[in-house]
Amino acid sequence: MLGPFKIQKVISPTAVRLTLPKGWRIHNSFHISFIEPYRAGNQVSPDPDQVLRKADPIKLEYYVQEIMDSIDTEGDVKYLIKWQGWPAKKHWTWEPYDQFDGKGAKAMVTAFHQRQPLKPVSKEALKVLAKTKTQAEF
Repeated sequence: MLGPFKIQKVISPTAVRLTLPKGWRIHNSFHISFIEPYRAGNQVSPDPDQVLRKADPIKLEYYVQEIMDSIDTEGDVKYLIKWQGWPAKKHWTWEPYDQFDGKGAKAMVTAFHQRQPLKPVSKEALKVLAKTKTQAEF
C-alpha cells in the first residue's frame, strides 16, 4: 500500500483523481475500490519512490477495437488504432504494424485492408495479405 495521497477531484461517484508525485508515470485517476481512507498509526509508510524503483515495470495491455486508418510516413506505415474502452478520438493512436501482438490485432489489419484496399499497407501486413489474396487485388 502506498500513500497517503491527496484527492484532487472527485470525477464521478465511482472515480477520483489523486495528486501523485511528479516522477510517477501512471495515470492519476482511480476507481474508488482502490482507495482507502488514511489511518495514522505506528506503521511507517514506505517511500513510494523507493517502492517504484524496486518494482518491475508494469506492462499494460490494451486491445484493438478497430483499425480506423493507415498513413505512410516516409516509407513507414502506421495504423490509427481505436482502443477497446477508449472510444474518444483523442485516445486513438498511430502505431506501426510490428507493435501488434497476437493474431487478433494483425487479423484486424488484414480486414482493414480488405475493406480499404487503396490505403497504405505496411510491408509486414502485405506479406499476410498476399497469403489471403493475390497482390494484384491490392
